[in-house]
Amino acid sequence: MISEILPDVYRIEGDYVGEYGYLSAYLLAAEDECLIVDPGTAGSPGEKILAAIRNIGLQPSEDVKAILCTHAHPDHVGGVKNIKKRTRASVIIHEQDAPLLRDPAMFTKSRLKMTLSDRIVMKFEKGPLRVNYDGLEPDRIITDGDLVRFGNHELQTLHTGGHSAGHCVFYDPDRKTLFCGDEINNFPHNPRKFYVDLSGNLISKRSALEKIRDLDIDFLLPTHDIPHLFDDVNVQIGETLEGVIAFQNCLLEHLKIRGEADIEQLVFDITKSNSVPYPKEMKPLLPTTVLVGLRSLEKAGLIYQEESIWYVNSH
Repeated sequence: MISEILPDVYRIEGDYVGEYGYLSAYLLAAEDECLIVDPGTAGSPGEKILAAIRNIGLQPSEDVKAILCTHAHPDHVGGVKNIKKRTRASVIIHEQDAPLLRDPAMFTKSRLKMTLSDRIVMKFEKGPLRVNYDGLEPDRIITDGDLVRFGNHELQTLHTGGHSAGHCVFYDPDRKTLFCGDEINNFPHNPRKFYVDLSGNLISKRSALEKIRDLDIDFLLPTHDIPHLFDDVNVQIGETLEGVIAFQNCLLEHLKIRGEADIEQLVFDITKSNSVPYPKEMKPLLPTTVLVGLRSLEKAGLIYQEESIWYVNSH
């Protein structure tokens, strides 16, 4: 399904996959050029992207200026190599996620807290986070504040670094539109539910969300959820921020109750108490997010670690 969200901004709806939600890409047009944001997995939206380009009167082999990646997780960049081959467009990504684009195997090796059995399961499961594609060299490396120009238009790069170290959102001030990737509304229907990879940072995520809240946004366009418009935008941003704060508070409260705990114990406590929303379909996402959350609390001086055990700082 291809829908025009506002003039010259199109949502290309891929498969809806369990709790992950939609695998959507976005297409932006300006004059006789277009730009793709997050082309999805190796399979979806896939050919729908090329069809959308033709539907708006442009040619995939001639008129696609760039493929813009919010970050390098498999559900966002698995389709990049094929789309680049078909369009010859430049691939653009932040410097801190560029290594993952070059070497997708890093996702399971260094971006998730996984056991050996987790790795074996992931090789055979067909979810959107499966690494079933080859890496490639980006054509352009971006950082915070960089402009991405196409036609007579430009997008502003805002490096958020919460969901992953290189995560960016892209702001279109003329259209009052934010392409937010997985930093906001990481999952459908529940903005408080999220995960981060091991390179991510909850302090950065909170800070970024607070800055985003001050932008003039009428259209909030996430990858896995539906678009959110006008007054609903600040509701979604606020709920996402509250979800991050609630997750940090939850970790701290569980630690205070137990006195000490390792990551496995905290994962058990969260799943049994259901105290915060968390992803259930892929086992490593919660322990990964717990570890990143603990690091943020440690940096704030609220907890400390001795070997693999975490304690509340009483000073």
